Amino acid sequence: MLAAALDGRPITDVYRWLTRPTAREPVTIPQNGGYDMTPDQVAGVIFAPEKQRGGVYDTAQQMANCLTNRQVARWVTPHSAADHRRQFSPEAFVRDGGTLYSLSKEGRGTAGPLVTALTVAANVCLWRELPNLYSHDGSRGIVLMTILQSWSQGVEVWGESGMKRLWSASNFKVYGGGVAEVAHRPHRSPHE
Repeated sequence: MLAAALDGRPITDVYRWLTRPTAREPVTIPQNGGYDMTPDQVAGVIFAPEKQRGGVYDTAQQMANCLTNRQVARWVTPHSAADHRRQFSPEAFVRDGGTLYSLSKEGRGTAGPLVTALTVAANVCLWRELPNLYSHDGSRGIVLMTILQSWSQGVEVWGESGMKRLWSASNFKVYGGGVAEVAHRPHRSPHE
C-alpha cells in the first residue's frame, strides 16, 4: 500500500503485486521514496522460503480479494484524470479532526477484509487485544470507541473477562437504546 501511494497508483495495483510474489515494485518504489526499513521488510518476505512467503501472500490476497470485484474497485479507484468524485484525503482528515466510519456489508464480494486491514474493526474480525488496549492506550490519551449491539456481542468476541476489562477501562459508556439485554454488572453489596 505504501508503494502504491508513493507512486500515485490505484489500490488495485496492490492486489496485482500480491498475485506476483516476486514483483520488485513494492521494494524499489519505497526505496526510491526515501524509506529505509520498509523496503527491507518487504524484501524479507519476497525472499523468504516459498512456504513462508506463500502464507504471507495468501493472507494478504484474502484481505485484498474484494478488489477483484468490479463494483468494489469502481468505488476505490479513480475512473480517469477528470474524476471529480469526492475522495478521502488522509492529510485533510488528520488536519481537520474528522471522523471516519468504516463500513462493509457481510457476505460474498464484501470489502470487509480490506476494512479490517485498514481499521481492525471488532465486528469485522476478532481483535483479542482490544480490552487490554483500552487501558494502555487510554493512559496515553488515545481515545478508543467500541460500539456493540449488546453485552453478549462483546462476550462472544472477548469472553466474559475480556468484556469486563473493556467495560471497566472505558471512560464513557453510552446506551443507545433498543437493546432488551441488560449489561452484566459485577455483584454489589446492599451497602454500596
